[in-house]
Amino acid sequence: MDRQVAAVLEGAERLIDADELDEAVDVLSEGLTTIGPTVEVLNRLATVEELRGRPQAALAHLERSRTLDPGDLTTAFSYAMGLRFQERYRQAIAFLTSLPDHDRTTADVRIALAWVYEALGLPTLAIAAYGDPYTLSAWERKDRRRIWWRNGGPLRLLLWRPRRFE
Repeated sequence: MDRQVAAVLEGAERLIDADELDEAVDVLSEGLTTIGPTVEVLNRLATVEELRGRPQAALAHLERSRTLDPGDLTTAFSYAMGLRFQERYRQAIAFLTSLPDHDRTTADVRIALAWVYEALGLPTLAIAAYGDPYTLSAWERKDRRRIWWRNGGPLRLLLWRPRRFE
């Protein structure tokens, strides 16, 4: 990371910690004009805008960040979660499924897709989106297991045969 970018981010962090969000936006915006657009500054600006209660502005900054570095999965995760929190589920699913195959197999993208499906009330698709539980962290495995139990758990497997005749 460049020294100028680090200085801008450090100044913004101090203001965020002091709960001076408007001044933090000013520092980050000024940093964008002097340094030029960078992924780190745009992502931090999106976070501050979200804290200020301006989710549309946060998504605009994340979209701009995605154009600078389309391969940054942290930005992709933040963008998908922003869409989810705004209840724009269709756009979040379309975005996550349009990522390249090697990006879709990463844990962050699978978790984001699972959370979108879970927010929609589709636990079966959420379990499928999580994928292999051994590649997840402990709390993600617990979340996957909770959804699995809510979806019927082992009873779903036992009732599969009788239900196919209904």
